[in-house]
Amino acid sequence: MPKYKRFVYAQIITLAALAMLWFIFSTRASADFIRLRPPFSGTVRLTAFFDHQTPRCYWIGQPPCDGYVWIYTGERVLDYSPHPYDGHEGIDWALPDGTPVYAAASGVVAAFGSVGVGYGNRVVIDHQNGYFTLYAHLLGFNNLWVGKSVVAGDLIGSSDHDGCAPCGPHLHFGLYHHDWTAGHETDPFGWQGSVTDPLIDYNGETAICSWRSADEDPVSCADTIIEDAGRGSDIQGSGWLASSIGNGYHMYYHSNVNDYNVYASWWATSTIEGSYKVYVYIPSQNATITNADYLVWNGIDYYPDVYVGSVPLMRHRAFKQNSMQDSLTDSESRSRADGLANVSLSESAMSLL
Repeated sequence: MPKYKRFVYAQIITLAALAMLWFIFSTRASADFIRLRPPFSGTVRLTAFFDHQTPRCYWIGQPPCDGYVWIYTGERVLDYSPHPYDGHEGIDWALPDGTPVYAAASGVVAAFGSVGVGYGNRVVIDHQNGYFTLYAHLLGFNNLWVGKSVVAGDLIGSSDHDGCAPCGPHLHFGLYHHDWTAGHETDPFGWQGSVTDPLIDYNGETAICSWRSADEDPVSCADTIIEDAGRGSDIQGSGWLASSIGNGYHMYYHSNVNDYNVYASWWATSTIEGSYKVYVYIPSQNATITNADYLVWNGIDYYPDVYVGSVPLMRHRAFKQNSMQDSLTDSESRSRADGLANVSLSESAMSLL
């Protein structure tokens, strides 16, 4: 065989080998990744965040609790001021008793059953890509066995407060990487802080947002969330009270008053220029808002600019809640507030007047 042909064949073999190595490594890298759907339907109140600094601090052999909670936005606050809670290794949502709970991604049931005080009835799914999800405090299971294959969205059980008698009904949702034992927990909301994720001191990794972020999902990796009393939240005027029934355990509320000096504002602190949907979360337990104006500013000038389906509304009356009654559900509250949609913003702010 001529030398030039041997050289060409050698080059082809080398390139083929490199291509194979690239395929192997890229496949491994992409396999060690997950996209989650919410484990429930509709809009549900989030009651406890993942603590990035001291998850599981209340467990034997773990670093002691420090009285603070450091959540995915980068906010580090005193426990329950406003975010709960120090040492929490997952996310809690206030699902009422008997609410269906769904598999957040496809996989195989790795464990299920009662573990007594703590998680109570719980399910663990191995997603066979390095990630595991845990669903705790369940009322019961939906025809499960170890080794059973499930698809994202499959019903796996229903919510309760099993294993935590003093707690109200809720779902504890946990995401684990590499193993589903202590020391491998991570935050499905990822890390948006301006400093290094403190979780790296716990498990050696920075949390990566894992929500699939579909349009119909109530949670998304693209969300900019401003909680009452959290970063970006502000209240003006006297007479405001606080309640623990709000999203993230904190909600400001005020009696009806005809005074434009009494208002609340929520400023987006990390907005990227573009088109946004703006949602207002109003807990159904205390949703009796009358004649409240929601105004959205785009950060360009003094006047609010709001668009619904690209049609501009009145500048000073962006959105009107005429009579939201106690019977209104959380998901209905969300859909009513979805009147603030498709807003073109550079830096966003919203006020409730």
